[in-house]
Amino acid sequence: MIGEIILLTCITLFLWNIFKKPPDYPPGPWGLPLFGFIPFNVSKIETQLEELRKKHKNIFSWRIGSRLFVFLCEPKLMKEAFQSQIFADRPDLIIFSILEGQENFGVAGTNGLQWHNNRKFMIRHLKDLGMGKSKLVPSIQHEATEFVKIMKKQVGTPAPIPKALTPAIFNVLWQMVASKRYEFDDQELVDIGNLLNEIRENFAPFFMLDIFPWVKIILPEFVLNFVTKKDKFTALSKLLESKLTKQVKQHVETLDVNNPRDYIDDYLIEMEKKKEEPDSTMSIKDLVNCIADLFVGGLDSTSNSIIWAIFYLAKFPEVQKRIHEEIDEFVPKETLVTLEHKSRYWLYSILLLNHIIFLYTLSILLFSFII
Repeated sequence: MIGEIILLTCITLFLWNIFKKPPDYPPGPWGLPLFGFIPFNVSKIETQLEELRKKHKNIFSWRIGSRLFVFLCEPKLMKEAFQSQIFADRPDLIIFSILEGQENFGVAGTNGLQWHNNRKFMIRHLKDLGMGKSKLVPSIQHEATEFVKIMKKQVGTPAPIPKALTPAIFNVLWQMVASKRYEFDDQELVDIGNLLNEIRENFAPFFMLDIFPWVKIILPEFVLNFVTKKDKFTALSKLLESKLTKQVKQHVETLDVNNPRDYIDDYLIEMEKKKEEPDSTMSIKDLVNCIADLFVGGLDSTSNSIIWAIFYLAKFPEVQKRIHEEIDEFVPKETLVTLEHKSRYWLYSILLLNHIIFLYTLSILLFSFII
């Protein structure tokens, strides 16, 4: 009997030592072993975060499940953290390991040298291809004009934002990536759009595996699939990968190294140049996943930012009126806006745009924290 008590005590102390909060971690709720401190009242999450900030100042932590979230609540701290090499590592998410068979690719699911190489190449070449520059303006102007034509058909009637917004944004990105544009009703574009929507909708349940990784051990496979939709999410991701791989193969067959057309061509040329270098991580699989990351990460956020801006301006017509007046003052009539019109005279419009993006980003951060 005494031996059993001693054994139980030792096991308890051992488990307590494993699950207790380390003394050098930022202050904040730690919760129960395996479960952490789960925010059950999702609608009040911003209030809970504000209370934690008041209690623990500008750096605090919150453990949900087996994941520890650290919050930085001051611009100076954020800038310091994101510029420091100490914080360069990315979380090792289980979902990417499952999707890629224990081997991660792209930008979102990688770390270390592979992540650094992929991210550096993507940023450099997208800038060269026109992101943030005037050479991309004609594409944006065309897609915006086509979208406005569809919007005008709804004038005077209450209606949701047209679904054509997503194809318009997709076309701008796709012309940089693959030198191709689709009509808004093109079936291939519709299929890709629906696929991306399904992936986004099925991501949150699948993400449970990263918050509660131990459920993989205790739950039968069929229950795990039902709860997390793992099989469906995996199948959707593989389908997207196959569609993008098809586009890459078409580029391989028509590649002219002396006349690169887009991001895919640039990547293929660079990959061939560096194939003998020992630290090169470039591969077709990486290219496909980089493209997927670009669309999954950029398409929805851009679309929602624009929708948020439209709703904001509808809610505050006096703000809408002032922006309209400023645009009329500095942009000649029957002229499309270009980057050349962006100047110190557009102070109000630019400040408001930054404000709207900030409000939308904050709402997404709070939502992302929950899922």
